[in-house]
Amino acid sequence: MSISEGKETQKSICFLGDILIHDRLDSKSDGVVRLLNTADLVFGNFETTLAKEARTRPAAKHFNLWAKHSILEDFKRMRMTAVALANNHAMDFDFEGLIETIEVLDAHGIASAGAGHNLAEALRPVIPRFDDLRVAFLACSCQPTGHSIATEDRPGLAPLRINVSLNINAREQQEWIGKLPSINMDPDKEDLDRLVHTLGSLKDEVDIAVVSIHWGQSWQPMVFDYQVQVAHTLIDSGADVIMGHGPHVLHGIEAYNKRIIFYSLGHFIYHTHQPGHVRGLASLPDSGLKRALAEPYRWRFRETAIGKVVLDGPQIKCAEIIPVMLDQSGNPVVAEGESCRSILHYLSVISRYLGTSIVMRENKGLITA
Repeated sequence: MSISEGKETQKSICFLGDILIHDRLDSKSDGVVRLLNTADLVFGNFETTLAKEARTRPAAKHFNLWAKHSILEDFKRMRMTAVALANNHAMDFDFEGLIETIEVLDAHGIASAGAGHNLAEALRPVIPRFDDLRVAFLACSCQPTGHSIATEDRPGLAPLRINVSLNINAREQQEWIGKLPSINMDPDKEDLDRLVHTLGSLKDEVDIAVVSIHWGQSWQPMVFDYQVQVAHTLIDSGADVIMGHGPHVLHGIEAYNKRIIFYSLGHFIYHTHQPGHVRGLASLPDSGLKRALAEPYRWRFRETAIGKVVLDGPQIKCAEIIPVMLDQSGNPVVAEGESCRSILHYLSVISRYLGTSIVMRENKGLITA
């Protein structure tokens, strides 16, 4: 993968992290909207629902996210092509809320991936019209909750479950009392094989394949071994870009086999502190979780970014990362000055551990192997 300046014949795709939106964006986000308008396709993770306000909340959920239908006007302004629904909030208002969200998005010209009336539909990629290029967008979640996994005859999400086990070494415990057990995290073979098969079936149908994955641990900067394993397996099976999200903070970026892995793009919009967005918040005990949702204060919480790839025909010509900050309302604004430099420096440092360099140029970072 080489770094080159854009040409008129080249096309670009922008990738957004978690979109926890409740109400309309204000004028401060106009710069981000203009930036997205320069892309030919825009993909993001829609981590809320468009269910009716009166929908019953499933008892198993502590809190549930809901957005006003008016936010779709902002999606149109951003020229949102498709969104991933394979995440832990898509089922916040049960099956009815999921199907309603899919239908409302579709009625407004926004495609969705990673969820559907059954497993086959949840695995089905979105393939938008893109001149003479064929781009597939599919999505899965490593964090499916309870009954949210789609089956042959039940609505839900496309799963990529992670099997977790503890490894306790009795001999080590005798020598180092209090030593913490190691945690093993392995992708479910059936789920991963299913995604590999889906990518294989697309080989002769599309030029570029993008896989959206909701994974990782919230509010921490580490990329787990299973994420690297999954990402490499999917790229080796035909994926060109991995669009990761879920931790709500930025993670490192990897250039692997001339393909791009955005392990986490943070959250692009974060409205959970806005009145009405989080249902059930008032019923939570006065805990750290409740306070964190009401008044967000986390590690590099307001720093996020837009991922971008430039295509020259069916090949990735170059990849970029564009720093963005969240304002006090949780809306995205283009990062400038020290904020921009800080985000790029941070991403540059943590991406080195993944064998990838980020060259700072103006207000963006160019990703190189």
